[in-house]
Amino acid sequence: MTEEALFHAALAKPPAERAAFLDEVCSRNAPLRAAVEASLAAHDALSCFPNVLRANQSDGGLAAMLDSGFVDESAATGEHIPDPGDLQDSRAPQAVTADYRREAAAGVVIGGRYTLQEKIGEGGMGEVWVAKQTAPVKRKVALKLIKTGMDSRAVLQRFEQERQALALMDHPHIARVLDGGLTPTGQPFFVMELVNGLSLTKFCDEMKLALPARLELFVPICQAVQHAHQKGIVHRDLKPANILVTMIDGKPVPKVIDFGVAKATSGKLTEETMSTGFGAVVGTLEYMAPEQAGYSGEDIDTRADIYSLGVILYELLTGLRPIDANRLRKAAITEMIRIIQEEEPSKPSMRLSTNDSLLPLAALRQTEPNKLTALLRGELDWVVMKCLEKQRDRRYETANALSRDVQRYLANEVVEARPPSASYRLQKFVRRNRGQVVAVSLLLLALVGGVVGTTIGLVQADTARRAEAKRAEGERRAKLDAELARDQARERYLLALSAFDDMIFAIQNKLASRPGTLELRKDLLTGARGGLKKLLAESERHGNPDKKLVWSYFQMGTIERLLGNLEAAREEFQTGHDKAKLLADAAPGNADAQRDVGVGLSHLGDIALQLKQSEQALAYFLAKFEIDRRLAAAEPANMDLQRDLSVSCGQLGAVSLQLGRTEEAHGYHKQRLQISQTIAAADPTNTVSQRDLAVSYELLGNSAGYLNQPALVLDCYQKLNEIMQDLLDIDPENTVRQRDVSVGLLKLGNLNQDAGQLEAALDYYERAIVILQKLAAADPQNIKNQMDLFVGYDNLAVTEESRHEFGRAADWYRKGRAVILPWHNKKLLVGQFEGALETVDQRIAECESNLDNALTPEAGPVKEVGDKH
Repeated sequence: MTEEALFHAALAKPPAERAAFLDEVCSRNAPLRAAVEASLAAHDALSCFPNVLRANQSDGGLAAMLDSGFVDESAATGEHIPDPGDLQDSRAPQAVTADYRREAAAGVVIGGRYTLQEKIGEGGMGEVWVAKQTAPVKRKVALKLIKTGMDSRAVLQRFEQERQALALMDHPHIARVLDGGLTPTGQPFFVMELVNGLSLTKFCDEMKLALPARLELFVPICQAVQHAHQKGIVHRDLKPANILVTMIDGKPVPKVIDFGVAKATSGKLTEETMSTGFGAVVGTLEYMAPEQAGYSGEDIDTRADIYSLGVILYELLTGLRPIDANRLRKAAITEMIRIIQEEEPSKPSMRLSTNDSLLPLAALRQTEPNKLTALLRGELDWVVMKCLEKQRDRRYETANALSRDVQRYLANEVVEARPPSASYRLQKFVRRNRGQVVAVSLLLLALVGGVVGTTIGLVQADTARRAEAKRAEGERRAKLDAELARDQARERYLLALSAFDDMIFAIQNKLASRPGTLELRKDLLTGARGGLKKLLAESERHGNPDKKLVWSYFQMGTIERLLGNLEAAREEFQTGHDKAKLLADAAPGNADAQRDVGVGLSHLGDIALQLKQSEQALAYFLAKFEIDRRLAAAEPANMDLQRDLSVSCGQLGAVSLQLGRTEEAHGYHKQRLQISQTIAAADPTNTVSQRDLAVSYELLGNSAGYLNQPALVLDCYQKLNEIMQDLLDIDPENTVRQRDVSVGLLKLGNLNQDAGQLEAALDYYERAIVILQKLAAADPQNIKNQMDLFVGYDNLAVTEESRHEFGRAADWYRKGRAVILPWHNKKLLVGQFEGALETVDQRIAECESNLDNALTPEAGPVKEVGDKH
């Protein structure tokens, strides 16, 4: 128990009972008792003079700080970090804050520029407040100061150490120190950046993060701890409450806080280095390394934090702690220490499999109970248990080593952690149970002595049995070796599939938003197709299908589709769907398996649409819709499931329009918009959700146009354009977003043209043409970009015809003709563009004829886009 914790416990008792209490608790720790008694005496003496500054304690070190005044406030940046000597050496007088009161409260001004607003935390050492800084910059900060009555020398030293430790840090995942000093009554304080977030475990549970997301969040925490270790600081109280997670730019960002019990591993942090004192246990019991417990606190190094990180990782993965907190709190001090130092915790998978809360804990991790324990079994068990080794030289050497192993697991690479050997486990068992082992050994010796005579006659019979057993054992080992070989082959196969996912498709997706990459993407996909085909052929030798295999077929179908091989793509998607169906039928309660079936149906429906098989596409999309509707209704707060349902509504709307079922299409598009609005409102910074909302407005506007609802069409297209422009402003070089904006402008142009607002239509078309010309020039082999540009030219030409500007119209038609001619010659024009060249030639002839018959002079040549008409 720490000195300050023991001080509080004694202070809570009547004065007459304190001596007996200290006799019991400090029977073997005279220095600790003396320190606590001194603190109690000081507290009793000072309670008579609550407003008097303790100037008589001027014996140097922290006591000298009490009358030193505040730190220099001349820093211009507003993020002044005092020099370690500032508080000791300054003797300049400081004006007492006018409204300062002994008890901290809302409205109290600290340091002349920090107004306390709300207390947000309290521990054994201090209080944490939200404060408003007024100079030299205005902002909200977190301000920590010593609690009233906690002014013992050891506590003051520890508080100053926290401020100095944080001043050394400069890491994005460690809360920064901004300022520090003393109140007029000598209470130290320091100012930190205000982290608006939840504790690590609470954030993960409220967001229902799956295991990979939790592990990804754990990696920067390890990196932050490594930074502290490199600065010579051991945190010594790492726990989820000291790791806050806040959202920055739509991404969770963890911040490590509270270095209040940090210990310097090199050099002095203060002029008077803090001593924990004999028997002063520093830290939180459930997260404490064995070497921190007991009476050897001076010999703590960075590996104590590795142990605490292991406890945190254990809790992130399982929702449980290695050592039960209730059991620790009920135990006597000596029993607490024994449990921490000697008892081996269960592996995470084993602990979870035997816990009554497995079902809700698995739900918080978005997985099935059996699947969760299976995911933990093996490598994750090894990583966690390596952190929790009682012997610190068997733990990870550094926090970076732990971080790299977690990253290896996420990348499907082999982790460095391994389970302890059988001989090592036997040694540990003997050490823990030395008395019992000795007794059993003596008993065995006695038994051996009594049966030696009778054993000789049984040797020959036993030899025969041994030979038979050896033969059976050989067969068993051969079988196990064969199974091991198959498992290793399957592991290599799965790693290869992961490589395709991580490399081929990740690169493909990145290239898709950059200009001039079409040929490179085709080459990449063509090479990937050959390798993936070999892997899929190999997969038939590995038994039943799994999720990775299903998605490999989906990826193969995607490659064929992007390369224009629609029939081949349909075969791959059908195979993937069939295997997904087998998995889903075997686990009807598994939502992920059901979603995979829906993904297969979605791919098959898209292919059917491209092949003009609308009725077949409708059947696929209806089947997918039923899956998505059922899953979304079961988990209304799951935004991924809601997004699946919105996509299904859009697909049904699109195919219904093709089939002429306009009212049905409009209904589906309304439902899609409602879902998209809910998703976007839940996370306004998510660009994927915002783009999906824009597409929903576009689809609803399209169906409203068929139903002759111009006001609704205009409203939808305007919202589409606003959202797409906002997204483009975030990433101006993203070609996908550039095209999205051009599509929105073309639709607004069409709407104004239909309404007879020709000048407005021209303005929208010309703004779209600026973007489309840039996209077509940057990627001349991309037929989609070229056809978009052709549509833009065609729209401008039609509008000029409506304005009787036949010369300009003819020139715009000629520009469009120049765009489609190469593709026409290659016989690559399909769908709506079939026969486009003949139509354009006809329109050019009509414009020239109208121009010859016009009574007005011939209009001038087409001006560059952007010129005023």
